[in-house]
Formats: sequence, structure tokens, C-alpha cells
Amino acid sequence: MLIVLLTRACVKAVDSQCSGYPSSKELYGLLPVNLIMRKPRIFLLLILAFSLQRSEAAVVFNEFMSNNQGTVTDSDGDYSDWIELYNTSASPVNLLNWGLSDNVDSLFKWRFPNYTLNAGSFLRIWCSGKNRAVTTPFHTSFSIDSRGETIYLSDSTGAVQDNLLAIYMPPDRSFGRLPNGSVNQFYLSVATPAASNNFATAFQGAVTEPVTFSLAGGFYPSAQTFTLSHPDPTVTIRYTLDGSEPTANSTPYTGPITVDSRAADTNFYSTIRTCYKVHAWLPDWNPPLGNVYKCNVVRARAFKSSFLPGPVSTQSYFIDPAMATRYGSLPVVSLVSDPRNLFNDTVGIYVPGINYVPNTFQANYYFDWNRQANVEFFMPGGQQVVNSNFRISINGVTSRSSPQKGLDVTATTDLGEGKIRYPFFANTPGPARYLTSFDKLKLRSWGSDRAFALFRDAYTAQFFHKTTLDYEAYRPCVVFIDGEYWGLHELRERNRNEEYFEDHYLIDKDNPGFDIVDLQDNIAIEGDTLAWSQLEQFVTTNNMADSANYAYVKTKMDVENFMLNYVSSIYFSRGDWPGQNEAVWRPRTPDGKFKWIQWDMDNTTAYYLNPWYDMFHQAILGSRGYGPSPMLVALLANTGFRDNWINLFADYMNTNFLPALMQTKVDELRNELSPYMQEYRDRWQCNANWQAQTDSMKWWVNLRQQFCRQQILTTFSLPAFRRVSLNVSDTAKGNIRVNTVFLDPSTPRTTTNVFPWAGYYFQGVPVPLTAVPKPGYRFVRWLQSNDTNATIQLNLVSDTVLTALFDIDTSYRAPLRVVINEAQASNNFTVQDNYGEYDDWLEIYNPNADTVDLAGYYVTDNLILPTRFQFPVGNDSTKIAPYGHLLLWADDDAEQGALHLPFKFNASGDLVVLYRPDASSVEDSIRLPSITSDQSYGRSYDGSTTWVFFTMPTPAATNQEIPAASLLINEVMASNTGTIADNYGQFDDWFELYNPTADTLDLAGWFASDDPAHPTRYRFPHGTDSTKVPPYGFRIVWADGQPEQGVLHATFGLSASGDCVYLYKPDAISISDNICFGAAVANVSYGRTYDGANSWIDFNPATPGATNVQVGAERIVINEVLTVNTNSVTDNFGEREPWIELHNPNPDTVDLGGWFLFNLVGNPGQFRFPFDNDSLRIPPGGFLLVYADNETRQGSLHVPFQLNGGPACIWLYKPDQAGSDSICFGAIAADQSYGRQFDDDPVWINFPVPTPGATNYSPQAATALLNEVQPVNTNSAADNYGDFDPWVEIYNPNPDTLDLGGWYISDVSSQPLKHRFPLNNDSLRIPPGGLFLVWSDNEVVEGAAHANFILSNGPACVYLTKPDGLTRSDSLCYPLLAADESYGRRADGDPVLVTFTGPTPGGTNWNFTPVNVLINEVQPVNLSTIADEQGEFDAWVELYNPFPDTIDLAGWYMANTATLGNPVTWYRFPFDNDSTKIPGDGFRLLWADAAPGQGALHLWFVLNGLNDCVYLIKPDENVSDQICYTNVQPDHSFGRDGDGDPDWRDFSIPTPDSTNVDLSVGLPNAPVAQQLLVWPNPVHDGQIFFSRSIDASLFDQTGRMLRYTEDQPSMDLQGLASGVYILLARTGERIWIVVY
Repeated sequence: MLIVLLTRACVKAVDSQCSGYPSSKELYGLLPVNLIMRKPRIFLLLILAFSLQRSEAAVVFNEFMSNNQGTVTDSDGDYSDWIELYNTSASPVNLLNWGLSDNVDSLFKWRFPNYTLNAGSFLRIWCSGKNRAVTTPFHTSFSIDSRGETIYLSDSTGAVQDNLLAIYMPPDRSFGRLPNGSVNQFYLSVATPAASNNFATAFQGAVTEPVTFSLAGGFYPSAQTFTLSHPDPTVTIRYTLDGSEPTANSTPYTGPITVDSRAADTNFYSTIRTCYKVHAWLPDWNPPLGNVYKCNVVRARAFKSSFLPGPVSTQSYFIDPAMATRYGSLPVVSLVSDPRNLFNDTVGIYVPGINYVPNTFQANYYFDWNRQANVEFFMPGGQQVVNSNFRISINGVTSRSSPQKGLDVTATTDLGEGKIRYPFFANTPGPARYLTSFDKLKLRSWGSDRAFALFRDAYTAQFFHKTTLDYEAYRPCVVFIDGEYWGLHELRERNRNEEYFEDHYLIDKDNPGFDIVDLQDNIAIEGDTLAWSQLEQFVTTNNMADSANYAYVKTKMDVENFMLNYVSSIYFSRGDWPGQNEAVWRPRTPDGKFKWIQWDMDNTTAYYLNPWYDMFHQAILGSRGYGPSPMLVALLANTGFRDNWINLFADYMNTNFLPALMQTKVDELRNELSPYMQEYRDRWQCNANWQAQTDSMKWWVNLRQQFCRQQILTTFSLPAFRRVSLNVSDTAKGNIRVNTVFLDPSTPRTTTNVFPWAGYYFQGVPVPLTAVPKPGYRFVRWLQSNDTNATIQLNLVSDTVLTALFDIDTSYRAPLRVVINEAQASNNFTVQDNYGEYDDWLEIYNPNADTVDLAGYYVTDNLILPTRFQFPVGNDSTKIAPYGHLLLWADDDAEQGALHLPFKFNASGDLVVLYRPDASSVEDSIRLPSITSDQSYGRSYDGSTTWVFFTMPTPAATNQEIPAASLLINEVMASNTGTIADNYGQFDDWFELYNPTADTLDLAGWFASDDPAHPTRYRFPHGTDSTKVPPYGFRIVWADGQPEQGVLHATFGLSASGDCVYLYKPDAISISDNICFGAAVANVSYGRTYDGANSWIDFNPATPGATNVQVGAERIVINEVLTVNTNSVTDNFGEREPWIELHNPNPDTVDLGGWFLFNLVGNPGQFRFPFDNDSLRIPPGGFLLVYADNETRQGSLHVPFQLNGGPACIWLYKPDQAGSDSICFGAIAADQSYGRQFDDDPVWINFPVPTPGATNYSPQAATALLNEVQPVNTNSAADNYGDFDPWVEIYNPNPDTLDLGGWYISDVSSQPLKHRFPLNNDSLRIPPGGLFLVWSDNEVVEGAAHANFILSNGPACVYLTKPDGLTRSDSLCYPLLAADESYGRRADGDPVLVTFTGPTPGGTNWNFTPVNVLINEVQPVNLSTIADEQGEFDAWVELYNPFPDTIDLAGWYMANTATLGNPVTWYRFPFDNDSTKIPGDGFRLLWADAAPGQGALHLWFVLNGLNDCVYLIKPDENVSDQICYTNVQPDHSFGRDGDGDPDWRDFSIPTPDSTNVDLSVGLPNAPVAQQLLVWPNPVHDGQIFFSRSIDASLFDQTGRMLRYTEDQPSMDLQGLASGVYILLARTGERIWIVVY
């Protein structure tokens, strides 16, 4: 019962992460991992059953070790996992057919043979995966995961006798019963395999969590301090600094640790001898010259009483300001292992040790021992990308006796990470650049090339990056071991193991697995040698000249790969080959082909063979104890093989093996190492002649080609090699492929241009040559031979010159690329495949009008293997119909058919790539995100660039939702000879589509056709705005059969003798509209009587792209609007809704059918008035109410939008979408309206009493003033006819333009309506602050400015009345005046009236003061400096009067950048206001807040916070002062350096309405600039001297400036009274001066 309850707690904690339950880590020491990993209800029963059976079992698990790193070895010398069985009974038990398994679903994964376990006896079984079950020692077919895994022991009937409580296991610790056979299980102090546990000590548990460092390892410029911590407060942390693993006796951690540079530390590990010289080509060990470079290695571990200690944590710290660049682009590796593992004579793998025997191959390092090490990888600059414990071992064969050894690094979950996770080769060419994790890597120490050029092996691989050769990716690096510099190494892949091929070919290493065979001893590294032996025997015992035999061999081995491997080995003169350093591999599948592995190429390229050495002889006949190669000899009997191999040699010698390119590659690899070689030489006292060695490589590759070419002639008895010169007529039109070389810009060459190209091929060996036209072009012929075959065979008898002639392919239409259209990674019930299975799927879409065949294309889910799946050739299932879809099943069941992929999708995210047949050009790709079950991820429409999730997937169907709305064919013209030209200037047939809806409809994905049997004749493309038809809009489609001319050019034409047009929705089934018509007359169209009508008529003229309605010149105006209707007129449903009043000012009735009314800017299609509706006809001078209630169902006078108080805008368009009227308005009070002051008047006003459906009238609030009159005018001003008539001047004091239309003027008080100004006359509009002259001459025929009365001389009066005829706006009574005198306001709008001897008709009534007031200071952003009278912190401008007398600003103006160009927007200071007066030497603060209603000192504009200009303008419109500023900080101001000073500066403490002084000087909390330097003595003879010439001011303590100097090295201080002064430089520096 306890187990059941505990299991429930465990499962609940893991599955739901609920609080109050122990974590999975806490339970690790208590429960089998299967309880955590599997469903709870199943395993509650299993655990209970196992517990009952186990109590009665005779044979039990007694002890196990699943992380055996160095405790005990099996008979092969391997540290394998093991379990121990114990017979608890008094009788022997026969174990025949008993089972051991790590899988509850397969209890007999490994079976016992006939073996009897005696009473009280023990049996150890190795869990090694070696599967040995004949005699002891037994090995199971599986191993145990040290992180926790349940193991089952079953008897022959399948009854579980015991299950092993597989918990987390630290390295080299066992877990067992104590005492033997009891129910009590513990970690044991001493492992006792096959022996009694009773003498061991029990541990209560194990510390599982590592120690945490507060600072990650890396490159640091100076000393660093960090802390250590652990989640268990009861542990003791102990640490070491020498690389050793902390023990219970190591230093206890008590506080922060500091690490610093180790430059002065003496060498230690680097002084340990690591070899004795055995091989002549390898150097002997030498101690380093001087101190080696060192880093700090800190290792920490947690200890707890009665518990096993926790895992070791390690960090490496490089303390050096130059470390980030010390090794340039090379990664740095810090390998830290307990020194005992490396350098101990007994167990150290890096030293000769106790196993050393002089002059033999016996030493510690010759054993295949594994040791534990922590490895950190640092990228250039110091980023730590990997830090984990790994298994290390010595690699190589003879190079093990080198002083610097190569190390294999293997990831294992027994020690840490199960992968080495980082894309180390991402920036290198070749397939490894796509790998982001590795099972194994090696830190190679240059192999046999250690004492010479170092990189020969890596060099040979540089020429085969784009081939099928399997080589080890290369990247040089710097290695430190236990904190000491160990030198340059090669970071390499390991390519003779199953993990390499699993990563590179995405083939499961367990199923089907691999055969990897070392050919030197015919030993299977993985798998077995059976298939290889059969192939080798067949090739060497059968005649390969027989085409059938050769064809069979090609099904068993990759012949091209074999050729390439032998080209490489022969050309680079691989001295210890063939017969040695050869290996092959294949996947263990029926069609798996053997391929050759390239490795150990140290003995090449001038290593010890000269460039003239005949490697063909060695490979074919044998030489120097190597060769011949039976495989090669046999295959050369086949002429096809021989010719292809020779041509392959020629291909490489003409491209990759060009001497100049090969020399450049030597330089590249050499330059990568050269900056670091001196340190490397000093470390090992080796490679003194490294430069000469690499130079010899360049010498060798420069000569090798000529000798190799000659040896081919000799070996194969060929007469000569010939120069082949190739060219193309136009590089834009085509290329050439010669054998395997495709000549394009990527072809390795030494010339700038690809063509003309030349290479050498062999006479007697036919050379395939193919001319390859580019899309849109065709091959014509070979110019010199006139051969019209694109592919020919060159049978060379002399040097040959050929040019491929290409021309335009007039029939070519550039196909659109097929695209991955949709994918589903978790298909539970969406769609079934041909086997009725719900598998993952991938949809490919053909966006072309022609069928596309994917035969030869590739699909992959991993960039490392582009060719993972290839579409078969000759199979109709690979063809995609026009605009069709192809479904591929990602089910890893390729045997189910041609469209089943050999992989599945990962529902949490995956990559899919579609490659063209060249396996390098990407047709399309998509990285799939995490996809929920039965959802798909696809393009928003077929071929779209936007991807979306589909809750309703559309496999093998369009991704586009079929719209419910329809587009209509509105008009067609089948004989267009001059009506309208297309975008090419051609008069082609056309049809017009019309959108009858209020929404934009997109034609993308729709089809048009002239034949219902072929609905997909033309598909409208996606991704272009030209397919979008706006609401009630039109789109012309050219029926010209010329789709190449643009998006709206169909693939068919129209017949003038009669034809049909069909419009289909995206499913190509639903017809949106169609029309058939008879014989057409030239330039006469056939269309609907009006847009969307059911009836059709001929149109002459036609209306392409426009409404079919005749549009006249009439205009309708919006006359009045009411937005909140609670008490106004009701609609036809008795509802009080917002309304819009339209007015017809025309002499004829206007029909609104087809007109547009809308309130969304730029969206006329929001509402269109319907046709054929009498209610929409407005009589002359009439009105029509439209209800803005968003209830179109209530009738044709209800629009689909709602007005609600405002602000808002309304537009009225004619049927052709030409604007008729519009209005924008602000908030309108409930039951008030906003309308034209008179019907069709341009001026809008508020109506407290609305006038729906009736004429508009309301008194106006604006005021106009009579400003000046002249009753006797003889020479003051002439009217528009040149007459000197009496005049009246009217002034507009308002901020808005005033229209005098409808106003009245009179000279008789009792007849105020004597003269009315006419409406709708622009000349009567007076701008703000403007003036208007009315000629009182009784000659109204002379214009709108002439009144119907004549002014008499005074005393007399003039009266001005508003349009309501009741409200008097102003009156002016004047005295008797002399001729040419006038009488008026002292200033415009001034209430004081005076006589003017110099009248100012049409000009300001002002005699301006000839003085200038100054702008003194501005603050654009005022957050907290000073508030106005409203308590608001607004921007402000300070004016300064530099004169002794008061100046009144009444009538002056203020402007800024935004308003300067429009005087009507200037702010004008009012009259009769004391606030506009500035006293002498005084200030006036103005608020730039655009709130003139708040007072006379509030301007009409606001200041721009970033930059602006401010202007003070006199009444005569001349500028008094101006200032511009930029980037003034918030709460700073910009002002004159002193009041009225010409220089301006920033003030951190503004001085609004007061004198300008730097108040920050001497403030204790203000930031203080650096002290001003004075030289040589501060004060001398009353002068203060500076170290340079400066501009400076001297202030007293009140802030008053006393003195100022410009560009001077000193300042005179004489005459100053005693006190403290501040001297401030313009640059901000300051000093205090005390005078006493």
C-alpha cells in the first residue's frame, strides 16, 4: 500500500507539477524511473504485482552498477555496466529461458542459456549490449542508463521475479541489497560484483545536484570574484584549483573565491613526460621553453554525511586583458580531468606509465582506456558554449606515441550531456555545417604530420566539400589541459563510427544500423563483414567487362564514390595505401550501397613521395609494400568505368586541382595557424621547419598535375591529352556541362570570367558535353560543328574549340516555382492515406497554368541530407495539375508508395525543404512551428507568403476560403480597335468585373475562362493589389492571350463573332458569374444597364473601368447633420436616429441611385444608394434625409454606419466616385445640428433648433467691427473702377475667417437692412484680423463691395447688422470731417475713436513705435519649472524690454515656425489690456499653450519640444526679434547669456520673468563641472591667468554678471570688493574666487 500511495504522489507531481508533492528529483532515490515515465494507472498495478512476487522469488537482483567508469573491466577490457543475481533459496535454480529486459513490453529482450545458479550463489551479468549468451561471462543485448531505468527479471513463463530499482547512479558506485537478498537497498561503499554485499557500508542516498558557480567560465580582462552555492543548505562544498576532483579532504568553501592571472605560475603538468620516441616521423618529448600560458581551473563538489558526494562542477577562468583576441578566430578548449586519469603511472592514459616497455608499442597510452573529463568549449571572444563531463580516450594508432596526443571526446549520459551540443562547424563548407550536436568529436594532434606541416589530412578534404566523400570536418583550436596550455589541435568529426553516419544520413544506427568495415584487417567496426565480403568476392571473381556484372555491382556499391576516393588517394599520393587506411560503410538495408570513407590522409602532398611518384602503379600493380587494389583492378576491365574514372581525374585537374587554387588553399590553412605557431613551437620544442614544410606542399601541388596527367597516358596507353576550349554565345542565355563539371560562376577556376573556358581531356576517352540553356532560352547548335544535339560525345584527336549557340525560346513562359503549401504534423482524424492510416502529410502546390512534374525533385527534413527522399521518375503520381495540389505522407513508410516520405514530422517543430533535381537549388522550404493535433500550418491562400494555422485543414485542396460574395461580369468588349489601350498600348478585348458589395473582394486565386470544360484557363495570381476590387468598384481584365504582359491579362481572347466569359471562385467549381454574347460591333461594348443590373444593353461609348451610369455635372451637397437625436424627427419606423440632410441646389431633379455616402476616409464603397428607387430622387432646391443608424434593412435611406455625437466626417461621391461634397465636424450636443448657415452656404454653424428637410437659418455668433469711415474722399483710395468714393472699413477681430455674405450695412438707424451683402462670394470673406473696404457709392452694379447708399459728411452714423437682420454687430458715429480726413478706431479694434489726417483704408490703424522688444528666454518643455494661472506647466516665452520706458504690445503679433507663413494664424496682442504693457528693463511671460481663451498672454500655438523658431512681430508686420532652438532638455530653458545679450545658452535652472543668470553656479546639489585650470600662479598683479584662451564671465553671489572676456588667456580682477565670486567659462568649467 505504501508503494501504491507513493507512486500516485510521484505521478501526480510529475504530470501536473502540483504543489505539495515531492519533485521528480526527490523521488529519484526512491522509485523506479518507469513510475515517472509511464501512465499511472497501469503501473500502480504492476508495482503492486512485482512487490508481491518479489517477496516469494528465489532469485533476485542483489546489486548493480550502471555507471562503471573505472571500477571493474569485462573480459574485453571495457568498463561495462553490470548486474548481480543472488539465489536466496536453499536449492539450485536453473535459469534456462529466463529473461532480462529494460522494456516491460519485451520481457525476453535477452534470454539465459542453460545455466544453474546454486543456492546462496551470485552471478554477474554484463549489461554491455554485446549480446553473449552461450557461456559465462554473460553479456546482455542492452546497457543500463545511469540516469535511471527499470530492469526486469522474468522466469521462463514470463512471470516477473524481480524488478531492479534503477535510480540515479554516480560514477563507479553500486546499489544493492544489504544484507544479501533483503528488502533493504542502499548505495554501497564498495562494489562487490559476484560477491557478498554484507561487508559493505550503506549510504542513505546520494547528493544529486551539482554546485552552482555565480560566474561562468570565460575570458576576463582582470581578476574576478565569485561564489559557490547549493540548493541543499546541509551540504559542505569543497573545491580544488589543480584540476583534481574534490574529496572529503579538499578545501571547504567558506566565502567568495578570487581568481587572477597565472602568468607568474611555474609549469607543472606540462613538465610531465608524455612519451618515449618510437617512430622516426614523430617527435620526442621536450619540456616547454619558458612558462606556458595558464588559466584558472576551479572544481567544486557537495558533500553530506552518510551520502555519496554530488557531481563535480568545473569552470575555467582565463584572466588576461588580451585573452579575447589572443587566439583570433580559433576556439579554445579547456579539458579538465583529475591528474590521476591522465598522468598517473598506473592508470594515466597520457603517459608511458607502468606498462611502458622501451622500443616497443607497449605503454599506457596504447590501451583503449576511457577516463572522465570535464570539457569546456569557448568560442572566439570567450563565450562558453559547452561545459559538461564527457568520456575521453587517446585516439590514433602510431600517433599515440607522439608527445602531444589526440583525444576522443564522447558524450554519455553516464557522465553528463548525451550530446555535445554546439554547431562547431557552422562556418565551414560541407555538410557538417548543418550539424548542431555531436555524439563524438576528436581533438586530433595532427597525426603523422605532427612534426611537419600539421594540416595535410585536413588539406585534402578541402577539395571534396560538395561530393559524396565522407570526410571529417576540420576546425583548428587551442587546447588547455588542467589549466595549462597544451597547444594547437584539430577539432574534427569522427567518421568511422555509426553516430557519424546517423547524423549525416539520418539513418537510425540501431534500425537498420550500419556495416562499417576496416579493410586493412577485414574487421567490422559496426555490423558485420558478410555483405562486404560477398561484394568483394563478386567483383574480384567475375568479369567486370560484362555489362550485367557491372550493373549488378552498381546496385551494391556507390561506384562514383569509389572513383572519387581513388582519385583523391592517387592524386595526393597517399603513401600508406591501398590495403591500409581504407574503410567502407553501408546502411543495413536491401538497397544499401557501400561507400568509401576518407581518413588518415597525413601521408600525402609532399609528405615523403615526390610529385612525380607513380601512384597509379602502386594502386594497380603494387609498390613499396602497398597495393594493388583488387577492386580497382577488376573494375578497370570495364571500359565505361575506366573512361568515367579518367574523365573524373581530368575534371578535377581542370577545376579543384588547378595548381594556383591548390596553392591558395595551402596559404589559407597556413595563415589560420601562423599567428600562433611560435607559442606552439615553444610548448613542444617542435616544428622549427614548419614554414618550409608548408612551402614544400605548395611546390608539390604546383608540379603534381603535369606528372599525374602523364602517368594517366602511360598507365592507360593513351596517345595524348588535348585542350578543350568552350564558350557560349551569351552567358545570360546558357551554360555548358563537360562530364561532371557544370560551368558557371561557382566553378573553381583561375580566370575572372567563366567563359571562355579551357581544360585538358584525353584522346581515346570520349568526353560527354552538354549545352544547358537557361530558362527562357533554347540551344541552337554548336557553332564550329553545326551539330544541333545539345549533348554530344567529344572523341578528341586534336585541340578542340566549341561554342554553344543559344537563342530566345519564344514559346517559353517562365513557370512559377512550386511551393510547400500546407503541412500537418499530428493527424489523428483529418485525412487518411492510401492504407487508411492517419499519417502526417505535406501538401505541394503548383501555381502554374501548366502541369508540373516533380520527378527527380528531393524532399528532406534535414539540411545535412538534401537527398533524403527523391520523387521517382516515370510515375504519373509526381505530376501536379495546373493550380493543383499534391499530398505527400510523412509517415516513414516509404514502402507504402511513391508519395510516402522516409521520415515523420516532429509536432513540436520541424524543417521541410524541397530541392530541385540538382539537390542543391532550393525550390521551397518552411520551418514548421509546434502544431496542435489535427491542426495544419499552411499558406493563408495557395502560394501566399503568409503562413497561418488552420483549425480546419485543407489537404489536397485550396487553402483559400471560398467567399460567399460574388463578383459580377459587368461589361465586355470583343472588338476593341480604339476604345481603350492596355498597359502595353494595345487595343485588346476586355471584360469588366464589378464588385456589388461594401467590402473589398480579392480575385487572387479566382479563375476566368471562355470554356466551361476548362475552368482553370486563367488564374488570378496572389500577392498583388491589382487583383483587389474595391467596394462597388471595377477591374478590367484584358482577354488578349498574353499573360506575360501582366497580372490582368488572361490566357484567352474573345471572339468578335460571339463568345462566353465565365468567372469561377477559387475552388474552380463555384461559378461567380458568366455571360454569353453574340457578334460584336467594333468599339461597342455589351454591359449591364447599370452596375449590377440584370438586364444587358449595348454601350456606345463604352464605360471600361467606370460605372455604367451616365454621370452629369449636377452636384448634391451635405446641408445639415444631427448626430444625437432624442427629440428631433423620426424615421419611417418611428425611431429617432441620427440623420444627414442632403440638398439639391440644381435646377433639375437629381437621382441618387449609384451615388456613394460614407464616413470612413478613402472607403466610398461603405454605402452605395441603390438604383431604380423613386425615394432617392431630390427635386430642384429640395432636401433628402438619410438616417445614419447602421440599419440598412430598414430601407434605402438607412446607411450602414452610425453617427454618435462626433467628431466625424462624411463624404458624398457621384456614381463615378468623383467627390460631390464632404464635411468634417466636432462634437455636437444632443438634439442640436450642425449645418450650413444658409442652404448651400460654405459657412457651417451650430443650430440649437435643427431644420431637417427644410431651409437652414441661424444668427451667427461672430462679430465684425466698423473700423474707419471716410465720407469725403478726393484722393485717399480708388475703388475697382478708379473712382474716389466714400468708404467704410470693416475689421474682423475673430480667429476665423468671417464671411459677410448675408450681413447688412446701413446709414439709417431705422433701416438696418438697407443693404445686404450677397451670398457665396469669396470677395466678402475677411481673414482673421483682416480688413474689408465697402464703397458707399450707391453703385451695387460695380460689385459685391459696393453698398446701395452714399455716406454723408458728419455728424452721421453707420450700422452693421448680422444675417438674422436683428442682431447689431457694430455702429460708428463720426463728426464733421475735412476732405480726405477719416474717423476711426485708434488701432484696429481699439474702442477709442480718433480723427486720422492720414487715413489707412484697408490697412492697420496704427502708428508703430520704432523700438524693438526682445525675446529673452524660451522653455519648450516645462515639466515642473513654473505654472500658469491655471496651474498648468506649459511652454513659455519671455520677452524683455531693454528700454527705460514702458512699451505696450497691443496690436503686436507672435508666431512660430508652424504659423509664420500664414499671417492669419498669428497671435495678436489685444488692446486695452494692462498685461500687454512691459515696463522699462522689465519682462513679460507668454504661455505657448494654444489656449488663448485662458487670457491675453496665452498664445495660439505650442512650441515643438525638439526644435522650433519664435517670432515677435510689430503691428506693421516687421519682425522685432526672433530665436530658433534645437534639442532643449526638459525643464531646461534656452536664453540670452544675460538680459539682452546677443549670445544664447542652455539654462539648467530657468529664470522665467526675471533676469537671466546661471543659478546652478555653486548649488550644492547641482552637478559641478571640472575645476578650471589656472596657470602658472592663480593671481598675479590683479590678473587671473588660464591655461588657454577662453570666453568667461564673472558673477557675484547674487548671480549678477560683473565682467566678461572673450578669447583671452586672463581676466582683470582689480577693483573687486571683498567677497566670494564665481568665474564661469562658456565651456561650463568654473572656479571660486575669494577677494579679501
